[in-house]
Amino acid sequence: MPHTQRIANKSFDSIDAVRPEQLCVKLDTDCAEEQCTDVGVTASHAMDSASNGGRVMRDTGKPVGGAVVAALFVLLLVTGSSGAEPTELRAKVVWAHAGRVYLASSDPLPIIQGDLLTFYDGKKVAAEGSVLNVLDGTLAIARIKSGSLDQNKKLDRLRVTAEHPRLRPVDVLRIGIPSRSNLLFACGTPSVRSPLPRAAYRAEAITVRSFILARDKTDESTAQWPDTLLVRLFDEATDQEIALERGELDAAVFWPGELSTQMRENPRWRDFSYGARSRVVLTALLSRDAADARLAPGDTTALLWLNEAVFRGDLTPWDRVSGSAVSLQPPPTNPPPAPHRFEVDRSLPGWQTLERALRGGSATSSGSAPVRVTLLAASATPSDPAWFTFAIRCPVVSPPDLRSYLRALGPDALAGIVDCAIARGGR
Repeated sequence: MPHTQRIANKSFDSIDAVRPEQLCVKLDTDCAEEQCTDVGVTASHAMDSASNGGRVMRDTGKPVGGAVVAALFVLLLVTGSSGAEPTELRAKVVWAHAGRVYLASSDPLPIIQGDLLTFYDGKKVAAEGSVLNVLDGTLAIARIKSGSLDQNKKLDRLRVTAEHPRLRPVDVLRIGIPSRSNLLFACGTPSVRSPLPRAAYRAEAITVRSFILARDKTDESTAQWPDTLLVRLFDEATDQEIALERGELDAAVFWPGELSTQMRENPRWRDFSYGARSRVVLTALLSRDAADARLAPGDTTALLWLNEAVFRGDLTPWDRVSGSAVSLQPPPTNPPPAPHRFEVDRSLPGWQTLERALRGGSATSSGSAPVRVTLLAASATPSDPAWFTFAIRCPVVSPPDLRSYLRALGPDALAGIVDCAIARGGR
C-alpha cells in the first residue's frame, strides 16, 4: 500500500521512538474475549514488518457464538445510526424567534448536536433546522435553516421529527488509543482490531506503536467509514490529551475515569461520546450467606459513589434482566459506610482503590455478609441471589467538527479498536 504508507509517514511524524514491547494486530473481531489473546503477532513480528514494510496480520473471521451476545449488548447501547428513518419527537416547541427554536420534553430527547429537525404544521412542513445544543437531555436549542415559526401562534401543536445527517465520510481518521492498564484490567499485550464486524480493514504496522488500517473499498456496506485509519498507541492519558489539543489526533479513546477534569469542562471537548465495552460488566454480588438476600440501599449508594469518585461517572448502571441502562442519581457527598462488607476481586489492578472508595474509609463489621465486586462476561448469569451491574464505557473525544460524523459511525465501534491481552477477566 504505497499510498497509505505515504499518508502514515506524513501523519505520524511525532510518533514516539520504537520500543521493544509486545504488540499485535487483531482483525478477528468475532472471536470470544478469551480466545482473542491467541490471535496476533509478537513484538519481533511487528518490528520486522515495520522495518520491511510487510503485512503483520491476516483476516481470520472465525465465527463464535459468544459474539452474538456481545453484538446484542452493543445494539442496546447504541442510540441511532446515520441511515435511520426520521423519528418523531415527544417534545413541544416552547419558544421560537429570529431563527432560534427551543424544544422541551419530560423524557430524554434522542437527539444530538447536528441532527436535522423538521417542523410540521399539520401535514405541511413549516420549517427545517438543525440541533445546536441539548441541555440536561430534555431541552434542545435549534437553528432554523428554511421556513419560519415566528408567526405561528400554536407552537405547542407543531409536530417535530429528527434524523441524523447523512455525512460525507472522511478519507483518513487519526485515532489515539490506550496501551496502558487501568483500574479494571491489566493491558498486558496492547493490540488493535477492526472496528467493523467483518474483516473490512487490513492492517500494517508502521512502528510497534502505530498502525495503518486500510478499508476494502469493494464492500459498499462500509462506504461511510474512512478509507484509512491511522491508529497510535499511548502509554499516558495526558499525552493523548496533548495530541488532541495540538491537532495530531482526530479522535482519542480513554479508559473509564482517565479523562481529566480540564478536558471534561473545556467547551471544545466536553460534549464527547461514550463507547461501550460490550463483553464484560463490573458486577457486585451479594453473598448467599446474607440474611436478607438482597442489596441494601446503602450498598447501592456506595456503588454509585464509586462510579462518581473513581470513574468520574463513566460507568453506567445496567439492568442485566432487561438489558438496558438504569437512571440512578449518585449521592452528592461521600456516603456513610454500606451495611455489607465490600470485597473487590484481587485480580483487578485497582482493587485497593475500589475497595477503599466502597468502604468510605471506614471498616465495616467483619461479621457482615460480603459483597464481591468483580468483572463478569456480559452474557453470564450470576449464581448469587442479588447483584448490581455497571456497563463499562470509554470516553471517545474529538473536535466539534468531527463529532456528528463519529457518532454516526458509532462510538462503540471506535472503543472496540482497543484490545488488551490479559490473563483473565475481560477487556
